[in-house]
Amino acid sequence: MNDLLRLLKPLFIGQTPLRSLLILLLCALSTAASAQVSGVVIDSSNGNPIDSAIITLQTTTQRTESATDGTFTLAGVSGTSLVIAGAKKGYYNGAVTVTTPATSIQIELDPVPVSDDPNYSFVIPDQCSVCHPDQFTQWDSSRMAHTGLNSWVYDLFDGTGTPGGSNGFVYLNDSVHAGADPSGHCAACHQPEGWISNPLQPLDPLSGPLTDAQRRGVSCETCHKIADVDETMLNATGFVPGAVTVTRPDTSGLVEQVMYGLLGDVDFNLVNQMRGSYQPQLAAEACAVCHEYNNDPDHDNDFEEANSVPAQETYSEWKNSPYGDPSDPLYKSCVDCHMPQYSDVPIESCAALFPPLLRDPTTVRGHDIDGTSPTYLENAVTMSLASQQVGNELVVDVQITNDQTGHSVPTGVTLRNMILKVTATGPGAQQLSQSSGDVIGAMAGIGDPSSGNFAGLAGKLFAKTNQDAAGNQGVLFTEATTIISDTRIAALATDLTTVAFDITGIIGDVDVEARLIYRRASRELVSAKGWTTDGLGGSLADVQAPDFGHLMESSAETVAVSSTAPPFLFRLPELVVSSDARADIEVQQVNGSLIDCGGLSFGIRTLPSLLAPTGVVLSDLMLGLNGGTGPAFNEVTLFADGITSAVVFDFQLQETLSFSTSTTVATAHYDLVGLDPASPPAGNLVYFADDLGIPQVSNVVSSSGGQAYYPAFQNADSVTILDSPLFTRGDGNGDGLLDIGDAVFTLGVLFSGLGPAPCDDSCDANDDGMFDIGDPVRTLSFLFAGASPLPAPTHPDCAADPTDDSLGCDFDTCP
Repeated sequence: MNDLLRLLKPLFIGQTPLRSLLILLLCALSTAASAQVSGVVIDSSNGNPIDSAIITLQTTTQRTESATDGTFTLAGVSGTSLVIAGAKKGYYNGAVTVTTPATSIQIELDPVPVSDDPNYSFVIPDQCSVCHPDQFTQWDSSRMAHTGLNSWVYDLFDGTGTPGGSNGFVYLNDSVHAGADPSGHCAACHQPEGWISNPLQPLDPLSGPLTDAQRRGVSCETCHKIADVDETMLNATGFVPGAVTVTRPDTSGLVEQVMYGLLGDVDFNLVNQMRGSYQPQLAAEACAVCHEYNNDPDHDNDFEEANSVPAQETYSEWKNSPYGDPSDPLYKSCVDCHMPQYSDVPIESCAALFPPLLRDPTTVRGHDIDGTSPTYLENAVTMSLASQQVGNELVVDVQITNDQTGHSVPTGVTLRNMILKVTATGPGAQQLSQSSGDVIGAMAGIGDPSSGNFAGLAGKLFAKTNQDAAGNQGVLFTEATTIISDTRIAALATDLTTVAFDITGIIGDVDVEARLIYRRASRELVSAKGWTTDGLGGSLADVQAPDFGHLMESSAETVAVSSTAPPFLFRLPELVVSSDARADIEVQQVNGSLIDCGGLSFGIRTLPSLLAPTGVVLSDLMLGLNGGTGPAFNEVTLFADGITSAVVFDFQLQETLSFSTSTTVATAHYDLVGLDPASPPAGNLVYFADDLGIPQVSNVVSSSGGQAYYPAFQNADSVTILDSPLFTRGDGNGDGLLDIGDAVFTLGVLFSGLGPAPCDDSCDANDDGMFDIGDPVRTLSFLFAGASPLPAPTHPDCAADPTDDSLGCDFDTCP
């Protein structure tokens, strides 16, 4: 300082602005020189300096780090009776009280004894509440405090958690690993106090009195007794010995109690009750103990082998992102996000201290430790929606950016999944059918969408999908031998989902909506177990309509479209002429908009000189309406030159159908009049017409709301002759196989009203020209009594009947 004053002395001559500025500068430099603490940090057991120790002005965020020789300088602090604390992993915290300026101070740190007494009894969390009531109250109502009694975990482990828990997968009953590992490693994370005391023990049974491990879940000491997490063994499943080191003091009381924490400035020391030790791994690596693990299929306690499949990767997802890089501006630890500060005013460090020691509120963390609460789910990602008409399609792009979560979404156990569901609704509330693009995967549930089964709908499933050795997909991580897909969205990544809807024939506004839904488990598992609440008894969004999951994001827009092409195509394929001088033609509806169809009508004209219409038979789909009683109204009118048919599914408009693929709705039958099948005339032999009948019957499809859709037509221009249809002898049910099913089917046709048979000739197993009891007997004799093979065409051959008899087939039955 004196040398600096000599250099600057010439500038002080006279009363100049520069002189005044320099006086202020030197005053600041002088204050800074006095407002500091410097010294050295040493190991009390051997006097050696300790490098990389953190030195903190107690209860503040002012801190520095010791150099390789243990020296430090903590600048910018001033005052009297200041507590300066030193800390490093593996040592108890140490502190000195100083008045600034203070130089050459010495902070001694006592090594934490290596002690892990298996007879140690974990401290009751209520005891911690004496000094830390806020933290205890937050923890006591958290999911962490109740993991030991999670009913879903019990249902998956032994089936005892809920009334339906024994349904679906149960580890002890169904796992190929249950014999070698009866614990399933469930208790390693859900009942850690019991597991730490007795590694590889299973969950404590629900049938007996509750244990401490069940009641406490992830307790205070579960975390604050972690002395070390081996970062080369982060993939171990839970509190595996060697991967995680805990400090359980000698029960004799000769070794001081230790509580590990993140602050590093706790100097409170209550003999055999509480003494603080700095453990920086509590910010993230301690979370990895239960949120980063592989399975261990060969049970050798090595979770890093090539056959070990990742189960949870939340820690590595974070660590490999900018959020996990301390040098990146985006850096945030697990604690920063999941244990945020809960006050904006100074907080009492310990309720038992007097006078109170107030801490900077940014240094005190909430202990409710949320993760999948509504607040977190609804602030996880950003979603945008854009739609445009491209020809006869409405193309919808949905962009989801994982910009608010430090790991993949969804993360955690592979049960969890996220569903993007995209819908487009046209005029008259008609649901448009998807024409191309992404579809939601099977994990979202196969079946009725109104019951929450969204697989196959427009959108996308975000999940990690496991597969076991037998090829079963969506299995629990314990059974996984490989991961067949991982569609989750990584931190800061963006997913683009594109779907297109058919707007053929639509003129007007189309409402487009995208909904992003979070589910705690697959639809199949929730249904199998009959779960109505989550594992802790809370409300389960997965069973609540309309989303059957928690709605994370939604976006909607209205697009005006104009497409004049017909929305439906009515098709008549080839005319099929059989050997008994009859002709049949299917009436098919294809390329249908996905509307709730309530009825339809059609008219088909033909040349009376060639064909005489004899009737219309509805398809099995149509006859299955109204519980198998068929449509409420079905009127067929025959004319010399054609047929008209009108069908109303249900007068109350409750019974509807949707046609999104080629669908046969009816079959028209004709007698041959002047048609020579061998040389049919050119042109359409039968064709759709809108002028048959009085009043004229139109070809039209009606929605359940009464909106009419007029189709385009594709008429028959070819004839298929089945004078010698192809079949396989004995294949009565026409499935291309020859087995006991054929004999049973034949008996059903003969004696139980089953049928008609696809081909009488194929049922004639003994080729005697008759269809009777001798035929199933002949089939069974060949299959099971060593009789000679059936006559030609012998399975697997498929050919015409070499024997001239009265039996026949209306069409080929070959696959």
